Amino acid sequence: MKKKIIIILLLLVAFAIIFIACDGTSNQSGVTANIADIINNLSEPENNIVLINLPSSTVASIRVVDGSGSESAAFEIVQQFITDVELFEIYPDTRIFGFNHADGDTHGYEVWVTIPNDLEVPYPLSRKTFAGGLYASYRSQPVDFEDWYTVWNWVHGHTQLEHDRREPFGMNSLLEEHVYTYERRPFELEYVNLLVPIRHR
Repeated sequence: MKKKIIIILLLLVAFAIIFIACDGTSNQSGVTANIADIINNLSEPENNIVLINLPSSTVASIRVVDGSGSESAAFEIVQQFITDVELFEIYPDTRIFGFNHADGDTHGYEVWVTIPNDLEVPYPLSRKTFAGGLYASYRSQPVDFEDWYTVWNWVHGHTQLEHDRREPFGMNSLLEEHVYTYERRPFELEYVNLLVPIRHR
């Protein structure tokens, strides 16, 4: 866990340096490009990185701020919720996302699970809306959070794309999509998709 936090902190520092160097402004070319145009005009992605368009969705959210135990505690709450409402039976397209969300110097982690719009969300979870959007995605399997460097460097070295800082801001807009085997509890983690939000330069 400490190794993962250090990696994310280094990426955040790298982004801050780039942001300052660009004087905090984005490159306005005057060209409007929709997602389909971006994907169709890109050359074949390298290093097993693919572009995905995540749809807007309703999510049940839980944030735990408890130092190094935050991530496991948050996922335990989400797994219990999934089991209680039989979420994968009623909503097979469910996806689970997570990101660091500290409180000051105390490490925290927030987990989102996509749900039907009309599903009741019990305490301590809360209902939120995920805007979705275009992401560069790298499958880390077996899970190794040093793989963040691969997708991060690919985005920042790309001539057509750039990092798009948008909500959720907890981990500089980066997301971790956790993909599990759900046949038994505790759920078995298969792999993690490391997601960087992107836009056309």
